[in-house]
Amino acid sequence: MTGTVPELIQISNDFLAANATTEIEYRANLPTYPLTANADTTVTGSELLDS
Repeated sequence: MTGTVPELIQISNDFLAANATTEIEYRANLPTYPLTANADTTVTGSELLDS
């Protein structure tokens, strides 16, 4: 088993002013062709069909 020993988390009761989110960083690894139940590489738009 690898990893670290869990540590106690202490939560402060301090109130902080709310701030709007201004930026996020997001990474994803998407397939070149969405594989859905009706996906057929020979039929354009078939990945968009409902099951």
